[in-house]
Amino acid sequence: MTLPGSPDHPGHPPVSGAPTPPHGPQADPEAVLAQALRAMAGGGKSVRADQQATPALLSRNRLSVLQIVLIATILGLLIGITAGLITLLV
Repeated sequence: MTLPGSPDHPGHPPVSGAPTPPHGPQADPEAVLAQALRAMAGGGKSVRADQQATPALLSRNRLSVLQIVLIATILGLLIGITAGLITLLV
């Protein structure tokens, strides 16, 4: 009969003492901190310098069709308002 909170295998006592050393990406504390900061900022997985794709960086700087339409609309409104004010003043 096992009591609540007791280990399932009575022959194997729970391991205590120093924690196991980190493996893989956790071995570098700076990498762990950088990953945590990216996660807090809402970023994705880290991309190493040799895995970065140049087209991905270029596509970030391009404007979408909707953005171009919005910019054109704003410019049209500004030109229209300016022209309307000039006609009222002259």
